[in-house]
Amino acid sequence: MKAKLAKEVGAAFRDSGFCHSINHCIPKEPTETVTENLKLFFHQPLEEKMKVQLDLTHPVSYNSNDFTNNVRDWVEIYNYLLKDKIEVPVTHELEDTKIMQLHNHGPACPPGFQELLDEYGVRLAKLSFEILELTALSLSLPADRLMPMFADHATINRVNHYEPCPAPDMALGKGWHANVSALTLLSQGQLSGLEIRGQDNEWIKAKSIPHSFTIQIGDLRERYTNGLYKSVENRVAVKEMYSVALAFVSAIKETVEP
Repeated sequence: MKAKLAKEVGAAFRDSGFCHSINHCIPKEPTETVTENLKLFFHQPLEEKMKVQLDLTHPVSYNSNDFTNNVRDWVEIYNYLLKDKIEVPVTHELEDTKIMQLHNHGPACPPGFQELLDEYGVRLAKLSFEILELTALSLSLPADRLMPMFADHATINRVNHYEPCPAPDMALGKGWHANVSALTLLSQGQLSGLEIRGQDNEWIKAKSIPHSFTIQIGDLRERYTNGLYKSVENRVAVKEMYSVALAFVSAIKETVEP
């Protein structure tokens, strides 16, 4: 069974850069509970949400002013680290040895919101490692070949509220981009605004499959596979909905190479 799944995953990642995961390890109830709590969080007064606003000391937090390609996205988001407190370089310069520490800025309302997201993040990470194992097998590598790269992963979970837009034909919930992660796991609920650029350069609307996750290849996985698996460009059309997008990222100090 695992060999068959690995073959199917490999074919999907080579041909289109994404696939849907069904009958996975995450029960339906936690996903529904998270969605209900996203509604409670995002529908609070703005001043309450701004208490956990993104800033220089909390670069992963609430943000209602997100941009892609210098165009404002029609979305409000809350980002958090799966592993609270990680150390990252201050700059991208190899000679610069300065380190800064990132940590979560968890909201007080609704009560237990951050703890709920933390527990859900653990479930998402477990599914990510299972996909990672299938990816290795699809490349004719040992199942655990890629695991050391992610032992101290710097994964970020992003929860989104795509707001109603008075001119939806003139805006995007999220502008076109490629994900920098190794994998992105996207849970969208009943509605789907995700569109993925196909090989013919046309935008493909991702199916809305109840209780499924859309798995997308990112830049890190393209690099790991020397271009065999392609990082896919994607965007989100405007419609009111809630989603969870886990960016599964290897350790900050990991050297990325084929």
